[in-house]
Amino acid sequence: MISEDQLETWCNQGAIVTAKATHETIRRCLIEHDWPIGVRFDDYLQGSYRNGTNIRGDSDVDIVIELRSTFKPDTSRLSEAQRSIFNSTVPDSDYDYRDFHREAVSVLRSRFGSQNVRPGKMAIKVIADSGRVPADVVVATTHRTYDYFFDLETQSAIEGIAIKNQSTGAWIVNYPKFHVKNGAEKNGRVSNRYKPSIRMMKNARERAIALGFLDYGVAPSYFVECLMYNIDDSKFRGSWSDIFFATIEAAVSDFRMGFKCQNEIFELFGEKQDQWKLDSANKLASALLKLAKER
Repeated sequence: MISEDQLETWCNQGAIVTAKATHETIRRCLIEHDWPIGVRFDDYLQGSYRNGTNIRGDSDVDIVIELRSTFKPDTSRLSEAQRSIFNSTVPDSDYDYRDFHREAVSVLRSRFGSQNVRPGKMAIKVIADSGRVPADVVVATTHRTYDYFFDLETQSAIEGIAIKNQSTGAWIVNYPKFHVKNGAEKNGRVSNRYKPSIRMMKNARERAIALGFLDYGVAPSYFVECLMYNIDDSKFRGSWSDIFFATIEAAVSDFRMGFKCQNEIFELFGEKQDQWKLDSANKLASALLKLAKER
């Protein structure tokens, strides 16, 4: 059986000092660059370091640079008349995502050296160095899904980010700010036991993989976090052992289509490329239960 002391240890957060330093170093080189007039962007941590769910052994830091001086619109919900108003009201930008991505690569290579900056299909990899952990710089642009648009003052849209797959040209839309907000709210509702519970489960998953109970890649960290988000708040009470078994039991009995990602916009399970199958959740739960019985 897994001891209470072991579970409590697994609840601890991994190191964050170097991650913050890495973010600040990359942030500084980007904001000090002489961008074209009118170009505005935000930069922020994403993923486990931003959410406070990183564990010991987590290395890569996800940093988003979000172009905000222009945006990618989704007007599919608008009527034909409203779409016409939108198209005539909101002009195209002379500086777009492609320009921003190209210039970001150039800036990072100038600061860290071409050999240490490797553009990939979804992120720009910045190789680790003394005092800096490896970083994935995600180049994004603001994305807005419009519910209605009558003019610049009378409009409604859900705002997220869009990232372009550099290999396929496909756009991936995500909502990291909603993910952070919803996770923080759930953590507050359960007396700050939600995020430690995620870390506990992620560490348990790592142990299950090491023992051969679970294949690597079946339950990545984002999936574990979203899965835990769907567990009822009442299960995050008592000892860490209570929470460990209660959340696994609830997950086994409650796995169903309709589970949401933590951003509460996308369905967690489904057939799309960025969704998971119920089988992944069942495999994770079975592996953790097997781990709990290991002596």
